[in-house]
Amino acid sequence: MIAAAPSNRIPIVPATPFPTPCPGVPPNAERVRTGSPAPGNAHGYQLLEVTLTCLLIGFLASLAWPAYQQVRDHWRLSQGSHLFLSLLEQGRTAAIGRNLTVQVRVSRDGGRTTIAPEGEEPGHWVALPSGVLVVRRPNREVTFYSRGTAAPGGTFVLGNAAGKIRIVISPAGRIRWEKG
Repeated sequence: MIAAAPSNRIPIVPATPFPTPCPGVPPNAERVRTGSPAPGNAHGYQLLEVTLTCLLIGFLASLAWPAYQQVRDHWRLSQGSHLFLSLLEQGRTAAIGRNLTVQVRVSRDGGRTTIAPEGEEPGHWVALPSGVLVVRRPNREVTFYSRGTAAPGGTFVLGNAAGKIRIVISPAGRIRWEKG
């Protein structure tokens, strides 16, 4: 008998079925499916759960809203008083530095203020924060003189829903604020 010549072909091995087994995982282990669940499987949220969550969030927001408004009003009043104080200091400094007489003016509605040399029209009005108004002011416009003094001395009162802050100008030109 003649021996068969050796073949250069690679032997064909039967293919393994997909998915291939993972090393260390028993072959009968349950596989995890990915993707969206089948229509019969309820893995999402129920309407009742979503409704209760929305109601809870709405209730908590309704409790927090008044506190937020109060903090916002306090912040605006504080910012308005700091803005007005800095404008007064700027007017006093301009009077001393330029050897001028400078007036502090407040608009009729109390929502804007400016400084200008006496007898001149103001060029730029500064608006106070929303809701903050000058609710009381001296009868005459406060005037700063070149020595830093003020006439008439007086009290400005800034207010909004959060309360009031008094800004007092002494005849010596000193400026201070008080809660009140």
